[in-house]
Amino acid sequence: MSFLNANINNLPSDLQLSVFQFAVEDHDNTRTPSQTVQNICRVCRQWTDLTYSNLLPQYWNRVNSLIKAVIPNQNFIELLTKVCGDHVGLIPFERLSKALRSSSLMLLPSEYQCFIDAQLEKMWGRVKNSIDFAQDSGPQSASEIRAWLKDPNNIPLIQTVTILNLSGLQLTHLPPEIAYFTNLEELRLSHNQLRAFPAEIGNLAKLQRLDLDRNQFTTLPSEICNLPNLQRLYLNNNRLAALPVEIGNLANLEELYLEHNQLTALPSKIGILANLRRLDLDDNHLKALPAEIGNLANLEELYLNNNQLKALPAEIGNLANLVWLYLNNNQLKALPSEIGTLVNLQKLYLNNNQLKALPSEIGTLADLEELYINNNQLAALPSEIGTLADLEELYINNNQLAALPAEIGNLVNLQKLYLNNNQLAALPAEIGNLDNLVELYLEHNQLATLPSEIGTLSNFLKIGINYNLCLFMLDKKLSKFVNVSVSEMFKKYYICKHYNTKTSFAKFCQLIHNEEDKNRLKEIFSDLSSTEQEKIRSKIEDIFVELPANQNIENKELLKSQALMEAFDVRRDILSRAILDFLNETFISFTPEQKYIVYQHVWSLAGKPQGNVDWGEKNAEDNIIRLIDATVLASNAEE
Repeated sequence: MSFLNANINNLPSDLQLSVFQFAVEDHDNTRTPSQTVQNICRVCRQWTDLTYSNLLPQYWNRVNSLIKAVIPNQNFIELLTKVCGDHVGLIPFERLSKALRSSSLMLLPSEYQCFIDAQLEKMWGRVKNSIDFAQDSGPQSASEIRAWLKDPNNIPLIQTVTILNLSGLQLTHLPPEIAYFTNLEELRLSHNQLRAFPAEIGNLAKLQRLDLDRNQFTTLPSEICNLPNLQRLYLNNNRLAALPVEIGNLANLEELYLEHNQLTALPSKIGILANLRRLDLDDNHLKALPAEIGNLANLEELYLNNNQLKALPAEIGNLANLVWLYLNNNQLKALPSEIGTLVNLQKLYLNNNQLKALPSEIGTLADLEELYINNNQLAALPSEIGTLADLEELYINNNQLAALPAEIGNLVNLQKLYLNNNQLAALPAEIGNLDNLVELYLEHNQLATLPSEIGTLSNFLKIGINYNLCLFMLDKKLSKFVNVSVSEMFKKYYICKHYNTKTSFAKFCQLIHNEEDKNRLKEIFSDLSSTEQEKIRSKIEDIFVELPANQNIENKELLKSQALMEAFDVRRDILSRAILDFLNETFISFTPEQKYIVYQHVWSLAGKPQGNVDWGEKNAEDNIIRLIDATVLASNAEE
């Protein structure tokens, strides 16, 4: 039948009833009663949240006559049980049975009753842990449980239960007996298979927390929206495609969790939740936010990661108490200027969007501590970013920044600055003002050198400088970072480990990283020109003297006399650092034409045909020994 191809759950309730009527009418003389019953069963198995007791009484005479005409002299529910063979699928018939209970056709099948009893006994296994039965073990069977719950003498014990954890019981049906526990404040039902709620849940007027994570709800049961004192509602990892307008009835709701559902929009009534403090909508399919979201005056945390948002409403700026705003992995192309009115914002996450610029108003976020804008299309930062005096973490990886504003030096509390994968050709000298900076990452830019002011940063611990325009090392004031910088610089050394060097200088570098013994290193060192030897020796001495362990030793000349031997023996990192500092000074003194020649050399030394100098520039650091060879060759040619 054609109705079986429709998504019944998306139909209004009155149309659903029409489908039910069509199912039981025998329009086709070729259809047997058994086939018709099977169709009824299929439809009802999809209607887990249709309130039969409310809909069917007004149509009772029609439905009753249809059933009698289609299935004469048969027990309706018993036959459905035989056809379905799946007790879970029969859950809707509990409500249907209430509507039909006055009919002689209705007899609840014993098999289905066993199923319902089993659900109650599962629940009771957790309930009895919260009740003091003294010497008595309490009721055991479903009939005993029901009798115990109905006994007025047990009301004081029942009312002692304020927290009930029914998580992970594989419940497909919440027993209506839950209504007896009127003092419940927390009800945890996560990791079950629930699709609907009994109407009796509305009796839990004191309920403050309801956890329904990881169930199978496709719509939010209307009964939940009538819980007047509910403060926390967990619906993560369900199959919700929409929220009912009745969500606005939850006037005391403070936290609403809706991660990992299938929501494409929010009802405007969500703006009525005036007490909401946390709203989690990560991992849905939201394409836009209603303007009414700006009415959530007490909202402190808003999570919208992994949606399909293309813009934010200007009303977002009305969230004056917002502290955390997460918008990673959306399709945002711009931020409204009203973002600047979020004066209490501390965390703003915008990774993986399509932002081309930040509004200047972002500078008014005086309390901002973390700003993440990785993987966007930013070509520049507004100078107003320098007014974010409380900023501690700034991540701008994978953008198109060609320069940083000098005002970045005003971020005196900044601890982490990530600028990987941009197009930076230089850093402003003001970066030396970032006294609290601990981590600075600059990989994959076009930097030829770093400002010497970085050497004044007293708390500096980590730096990443791989893959820039050319090989460079830091000023000698940063000698305490020598281990980090050298290991980073030679990370891809293995590519030219066995390369046949063309100059003694490159051979010397290669032997250092091939871990040749110190005597062999001394031998090759003596092959260098006297100028090269003297410059390297001088740099080794300067670095050695500046090491933290040696700074308090007064006899500097004695230290210098030991420096070269120490470098050959156990401090190869100092030796490498001195060599690369020397090469850096040589390289940055080159004209653009000379650098072009260096990259030509890198290209040819790698065995590539002439004609693609860009390859030499882009792959220079992957071929570090070839780059050293090329730099020395270019320098010698100039002389």
